[in-house]
Amino acid sequence: MENLENKKTLHEKLFDKNDASNIVLFDAEDNAIELEQIGLVPFGDEFFAILRPLDEDEGAFVFVLDKDCKKSIHYVEDEKLANEILDLFNKN
Repeated sequence: MENLENKKTLHEKLFDKNDASNIVLFDAEDNAIELEQIGLVPFGDEFFAILRPLDEDEGAFVFVLDKDCKKSIHYVEDEKLANEILDLFNKN
């Protein structure tokens, strides 16, 4: 999913502790999805973003930040890894 909403890269927005504004991502069909920033978790040599869709009643989702492309993140499909990231976040 790519962030095309403003001048800051997606990574800059996620790492900016003073910027808690919502993030708009676009899926493969170019549908905009607005997400609330919940947290950013370092794990191993990667960073994971926890985001919650504004228009859904479901909980938060975990995304891994793409190291090579500062404009994209990828949904973590591995449920065990996602739960581990959420547990780490909740401990802090």
